[in-house]
Amino acid sequence: MAENRSADKPALDGVEGKEDPAELPPMPWFGMDIGGTLSKLVYFEPCDTTHTDEGTVNNISFRKYLTNNLAYGESGHRDEDKQMEDLVIKQRKGRIHFIRFPTNQMPEFIELAKEKGMANTLSTVCATGGGAYKFENEFLDRYCLTARCLFYPR
Repeated sequence: MAENRSADKPALDGVEGKEDPAELPPMPWFGMDIGGTLSKLVYFEPCDTTHTDEGTVNNISFRKYLTNNLAYGESGHRDEDKQMEDLVIKQRKGRIHFIRFPTNQMPEFIELAKEKGMANTLSTVCATGGGAYKFENEFLDRYCLTARCLFYPR
């Protein structure tokens, strides 16, 4: 008898049952892979706008900036063809955007992100790759971000 794997397949958010919205991390949700030559930023844009955590001016402004552009500064690009639609993560429905830029442009990225209000919208940047270690202090110094979610090989 063949097994029915689809019934056993975990949800994308990896949890069963309902989570209390108060327990979810605050928006916006970002992740970064900071490599030796290329850095990638992943941004989850929620589409279920009934949640109140979208309501701050900084969140709305930064969200519009990220989603209404394909280029950021001189070297950042959003890969519209890689965008993932209608995903449900932690019971939030939305889309994932992928933005890439050369790692040697990290200081410019940090300045642009600061100028556009990214620093005012989050307290933690989750990052991986050797660059996460290399740029950790710069993120901490410029944004006063928590380092507990910075993952990198040592």
